[in-house]
Amino acid sequence: MPQPARRPKFWRYVAHGLFWMAVCEGIHLGLQQTSFYERMVNANLDALLASRNVSVSPNVFVIWVTEDDYRNPGLFAGASPLKQEVLVSIIKAVITSGPKAVGVDFDTSAWKTDRLNREELLRKNTPIVWAQAAIETPEATGGLDLAKVMGGVPGVCSGVTAYFPDEDGLVREYQSYLRDQTGEFFPSLPFNLAEVYARGPGACRKNTRQSPSKDAAEPQLINYRGGAAAFGHLSAGALLKLADSPDWKRSNPLAGKMVLLGGAYQAARDSYPTPVGYLFGVDILANTVQSRLSGGELTHGPAWNSALGYLEGVVLLVAFYFIPQRWGLLVTILTGPIYGLVVNWFAFHWGGAFLSFAPSFIGLIIFKSIDYAREHRELVRENGRLTYELGKLRAGKAEEEPVRPMLRRGD
Repeated sequence: MPQPARRPKFWRYVAHGLFWMAVCEGIHLGLQQTSFYERMVNANLDALLASRNVSVSPNVFVIWVTEDDYRNPGLFAGASPLKQEVLVSIIKAVITSGPKAVGVDFDTSAWKTDRLNREELLRKNTPIVWAQAAIETPEATGGLDLAKVMGGVPGVCSGVTAYFPDEDGLVREYQSYLRDQTGEFFPSLPFNLAEVYARGPGACRKNTRQSPSKDAAEPQLINYRGGAAAFGHLSAGALLKLADSPDWKRSNPLAGKMVLLGGAYQAARDSYPTPVGYLFGVDILANTVQSRLSGGELTHGPAWNSALGYLEGVVLLVAFYFIPQRWGLLVTILTGPIYGLVVNWFAFHWGGAFLSFAPSFIGLIIFKSIDYAREHRELVRENGRLTYELGKLRAGKAEEEPVRPMLRRGD
């Protein structure tokens, strides 16, 4: 009698599984250029960002001009652009608080800075990176139209503040360098601020005609720590009240940190959608700068991504060999995503990267489906043979039975 279908040998099983996983990996490389793939990656990234615990940054502090500060008659009295002399007093109060570096996220192109203020604001022991506003988008002109800094004062350390939402309308990426209409490359504010914070005033980068490195020219992911709760905040009005007090001078939360000064009032129209909700521009800058500091990076598509994703699939493939055939496909569908998400989560929170487990998982699904179909086909074939043999046996028995005579009633 024919034997029932048997499970293939282990190495043959593994070889077939690796083949289908490799096929799916090739398809995956092609799908990376599609908008559908980008949306899947973005959804994955957003879920990981939302899953993290928000903790206050020990490196970055935000001083913002709130709605109350903007409406305060003693400060800005609801007038735009913001009064230069008030902003200068706020910046001086930040400097005297002892920060390691300062970033100013305000448009200073129309400033008229006298010699005294200029010297006080350009102290070498406390580097300041000034925002260089971008007037037009690259899509419209082929390059950014950049405003002046501090009314055109030469030798000022500055950085471009320009973010471009992706196709979902969210700000997820930044660039270290951006190009203007003349073809020059200008460093961004978070890039320069992180440089001077880590290496001192001499690390400030200037604009250049030479094309930057590939990593600096291409968009990079912002590793959002969270919303406003991820950074210490203090209003500009509160800072001006505290700056001259002995207790503040003796100990304050700005000392030794990177301090960002920006607007958080409605008239500034400086709020943008992000994966962690709407944020003011200064908070997006804070998240971006934090992403550039040691331990805050978020790797976008690391070289070992595919290798680990493939290894992940191999582990599942070997494990599923020992699961009974009738449960194999169901277990693959149920446990595969859970396993992949767990590995993805640990890679994101421990290694600053997220793994693409979908190709290997899809490969496993295809392989297990084919393996299941093959097993089912073998069972149907064996069942057909068995039915045929049983039919022959029954026919043979019928021929061997003696023919009984028919008796009529009355015989």
